[in-house]
Amino acid sequence: MKKKYRALRIVSGILKVIAWIILILGILGFFGMIIAGVFASRGTYGYGMPYGQMPPFLGGVIGGILGGIGVLIYSFLSFLFTLAAADLIMLAVSVEENTRETAYFLRTLPTVNVKVNEKPAQQTEVKSEESGQQTQQ
Repeated sequence: MKKKYRALRIVSGILKVIAWIILILGILGFFGMIIAGVFASRGTYGYGMPYGQMPPFLGGVIGGILGGIGVLIYSFLSFLFTLAAADLIMLAVSVEENTRETAYFLRTLPTVNVKVNEKPAQQTEVKSEESGQQTQQ
């Protein structure tokens, strides 16, 4: 059968690539936030601000780890939903293909003419002269 909906297949493929890019950038962002937190904690508290303007637990290494975890969670959820959207497009295309193939094969089947309200043929009883038993035909 001929493949249809080429544009949807391309969009689905692009979405899959974008989903993986989102995940990779999210992982890199996680490590980048931790590194930024380490560099921000050298000599000052909280991203280069003097002590007192930002709570110390939000800056430095702990702030970098918390920010990195946030970036990682957000990127994973974005990856998941983007990949699901790509698979949903492919699901719709697959359903259309299967429906088209089923319709094609149903058209090629031989048809059987059956009347709905027709009663089954009556069986007749025939007596055998030799044995005296009844047989059905």
